[in-house]
Amino acid sequence: MKIKPLLESDLKCIGEIDSSFDVTEYLGFSKKKSESKYVFEMELAKHPRPFRKVFSHYDEAYMKMLSEFVKEGGSFKISMNGKCVALAITQCHQWNSSLQVWEFLVDKDFRGRKLGRLLMQRVFDYAREKGMRSVFGETQTTNVRAVRFFEHMGFEIAGFDDAFYSNHDIDNKEIALFMRKSI
Repeated sequence: MKIKPLLESDLKCIGEIDSSFDVTEYLGFSKKKSESKYVFEMELAKHPRPFRKVFSHYDEAYMKMLSEFVKEGGSFKISMNGKCVALAITQCHQWNSSLQVWEFLVDKDFRGRKLGRLLMQRVFDYAREKGMRSVFGETQTTNVRAVRFFEHMGFEIAGFDDAFYSNHDIDNKEIALFMRKSI
């Protein structure tokens, strides 16, 4: 197993990685506002309607955007027995010296083998090589396993958007979380 640069010709493997996950718990989100303060809270809870989350946002325009990021370098893959089992696609933001992780996928059959840790460490190394001050990405309150992984890797929750995916994110119990790690 070796981490290699992700090439534009490798992008097809994004559809070969089963990045689905079971949602049985979530981080319940609430916000309150008074005259003098805003309070935002998240609390781990059992999901009232467990489901399997499958990503399907890989339309032509999105893939074209990812292709441009891959051309910049800083995107990586792990293959095992000729199959791409994990990948990271990143983009450098020079204006604020940060590296954005657009995609970070580990095939469900290969989770728990430390591939994600190795891949994220390579992303951190790349960020340092490029003189970036931080690495950030987005996940959701329904992906508790990803939140825990990012926290284990040194990320902290840096923000949220309660209408990032739809106008019903709070009701759907799926809020976008933005996580950041200083390098």
